[in-house]
Amino acid sequence: MFMRSYSVHNKMSREIHILRIAAGGSSAILSASQLALAADDFRVLTATTATDAKQIIDTTPVDCVVCDAELDTTTGLDLLAHLRDTGSAL
Repeated sequence: MFMRSYSVHNKMSREIHILRIAAGGSSAILSASQLALAADDFRVLTATTATDAKQIIDTTPVDCVVCDAELDTTTGLDLLAHLRDTGSAL
């Protein structure tokens, strides 16, 4: 599983956990870095497959998902529908 966490955190506020799912590893890393730099309280996790994304969501609190339309074995819309169907709080 490929997962990185990028974080810039202001200790006075609550961290916002963002999951960035991108089919290409390098684009996930680049956009995760950009998101992390956009606000002091963003923590950005990355996944490069739908399977990895599901595992992260099952084990880590996530407030927001930014997902590519096309993934390895499914689409971003199918992944989000799966999350909704399984009762995810997202």
